[in-house]
Amino acid sequence: MNSQSYEICVFGLGFVGLTTALSFAEKNYKVVGIDTNQNLLNELKNGSVPFNEPYLQNKLKKNLNKKNLSLSNKIKFSKKKKYIIFICVGTPVDNQSEYNLTSIKKVIKYINLNANSDCYLYLKSTVLPGTTEMIKKKLIINKKIEICSNPEFLREGKAWLDFNNADKIVVGYDNKIFLKISKIIYKNFKGELLLVNPATAEFIKQTSNAMLSNMISFSNNLALLAEKFKKIDIKKTFEAIHLDKRFFGYPAQISSYIYPGLGFGGYCLPKDIQALSNFSKKYKQDYFFKNIIKVNNDIFQHHLKKILSKTNKKSKIFILGLSFKEGTDDIRQSKTINLTDELLKRNYRDIILCDKLASEELKELYTNSKAVKVFVKPFYKKNSIYVIGSTEKYYLNFLKKIPNKQIIDTKYSQ
Repeated sequence: MNSQSYEICVFGLGFVGLTTALSFAEKNYKVVGIDTNQNLLNELKNGSVPFNEPYLQNKLKKNLNKKNLSLSNKIKFSKKKKYIIFICVGTPVDNQSEYNLTSIKKVIKYINLNANSDCYLYLKSTVLPGTTEMIKKKLIINKKIEICSNPEFLREGKAWLDFNNADKIVVGYDNKIFLKISKIIYKNFKGELLLVNPATAEFIKQTSNAMLSNMISFSNNLALLAEKFKKIDIKKTFEAIHLDKRFFGYPAQISSYIYPGLGFGGYCLPKDIQALSNFSKKYKQDYFFKNIIKVNNDIFQHHLKKILSKTNKKSKIFILGLSFKEGTDDIRQSKTINLTDELLKRNYRDIILCDKLASEELKELYTNSKAVKVFVKPFYKKNSIYVIGSTEKYYLNFLKKIPNKQIIDTKYSQ
């Protein structure tokens, strides 16, 4: 990217916007920070950050002195330049629990009216899936403007470290120009560049925050239950959980639990969550656990309905992976066994089960069923349906040769 022909601008100079502006300035880009709050601008111009965010104070003074950062309440558009504009304004929630997009709309309106050369907007503000597409279709009227989603994943108090040592940089686009620009401007930043469509980018942000909210509420729900039982040491309980080695390493093995599928099975989790739910009911603290069980059943029913809608009783159905999880021959409380049984209840006649570790256990389980055949390895049959019940590479490599229309993916692996 020719720095003489492009200018980076950042709208909104709160902890996200100021961090964004200073991070690019630190990489020797010429950056203009934009905000309508004149008091804020005056403080920043004097080298003072009016909120506590480590590193920003020194970076502000440094980049003002180097003239890598300038501050203004507007962009001085020039036909000789192209503009990369990060939108970092707030999106508070209103009384109806809807995002208030007023600040975003004001920025878009301003750029619509004033842009006289190509502008590429990076929307960092947190929004719901579909918002970037809505802005493009309904709010952007200036043909020189394109927009993508580029959500932030910054923690207050650690914003500089998070931006400059990111684990991921998500860009959701439908115009390929953003593919080129993003690879250039983020070239010297750490973090895997994930290029997706706008709705997926927006949903990644929402999923990240929902996961964090869920973990906090999960911990608090257990704390409430423990306090009612009286004799439990809550501090020691959570210290023990923090020592679980699945949290450590890169990628941490805990990530295998944070992925959708048919639902959890096996010997431990189903029975233990049922027992804990029943125990907590005595203390009127069971709502969280009841919802865990409900969602586990809901996702199974969702995939079952999907399979039933795409097949009939005469269909040849391959189910790949029958143990309750990858790398074991244990089929107790296996969701794919549950799936097989549901199909048998509906008189499906031609079910082929494939599992390289649990084939003997499966043969014993279905020894009296004429509708079920068991194989170690899957094979191709025209007009058959292949249900993915495992993300083991063995099955996924086999499925690369199978037309997508013949695959039903319960593990979201394709």
